Amino acid sequence: MKPRILLVNPPIYDFTAYDFWLRPLGLLTIAGMLRGKADMMLFDFLDRQHPFHQSNNQCISDKFGRGKFPSVKISRPKPLESIPRIYRRFGLPKHLFEQFLRLQPAFDFALIPVMTYWYPGYREVIDTIRQITPQTKIIIGGTYTILCPDHAAGLGADLTITGIELEQLRQFLNAKPDSTAPPLWEAYPKLETAAMKLSTGCSFKCTYCSVPQIYGFFRARPAQDTINELTHLARLRPQDNNRKHKLQCRAAGNKPKVHSPPIRAQQPRNKHHDQQARQTNHPFHLQLPRSENYQSCLCPASRASAHLRLNLIIPRFGSVPFEWTEPPKRP
Repeated sequence: MKPRILLVNPPIYDFTAYDFWLRPLGLLTIAGMLRGKADMMLFDFLDRQHPFHQSNNQCISDKFGRGKFPSVKISRPKPLESIPRIYRRFGLPKHLFEQFLRLQPAFDFALIPVMTYWYPGYREVIDTIRQITPQTKIIIGGTYTILCPDHAAGLGADLTITGIELEQLRQFLNAKPDSTAPPLWEAYPKLETAAMKLSTGCSFKCTYCSVPQIYGFFRARPAQDTINELTHLARLRPQDNNRKHKLQCRAAGNKPKVHSPPIRAQQPRNKHHDQQARQTNHPFHLQLPRSENYQSCLCPASRASAHLRLNLIIPRFGSVPFEWTEPPKRP
């Protein structure tokens, strides 16, 4: 019998938060590796497409899928009392999560990703699970547990993963993760935006950044893996999945242009990139079209039979939005 696993993306406790395609990519990636080996359900406190928000004008998205999180004012914790700003809790109300847990059969495990300075939200989730389904084994992991393992141990989880290797998780769940599987985006009943990671690590060693400490040197992701994941995302739409998907871009005129694939691979541009390519055994890096091109890569959904808005995380360039659409049928 497959284990039942609860995936939780907790609420945010902070002075400010905004949805720039904020998705629990690490959690979904781990869940994707366990696809077929467990029955999984997701509760995302930060899902602005949740039915609870249908009548909330605060959660309206812009054309790129970004927007405000619903929030309530709360008292500042003692270490932050001297900061003259309003402290807030962002996300779905707690009672919805409590209701969700009471309506579902008991889960065997709960997976929770943890960011360092948002840990009060994770404590709320852990306390709620302990209160309603105390038999559920709680697993936490992420930046917080790697950088502050002793402090993270105080949250009361059954397993605290203190590295990026999955051996601890494999032994605890008695299941072997499939590292080639795409993230479990289908866990969302309504998916309007998604994120992809095209590289791991960084060549620089900025003192304020945890990336080099956790993930090491820059490693590019193979282009074919990225294209395969894009195809998987496109197939999640309720459309005919047998036709080839392309990126349809509308140029300055009325006649649309079609580019396939939407990402092109280029040779390393200089000595620095060439050195990275050799060290990562990856002779190409991924690059989107220049800004004047990808700003026009938006196509009305009504003109296509399949449509998915995506956000790519491009190394050194940040997050770049574009839309993946299938060309309309010819008459």
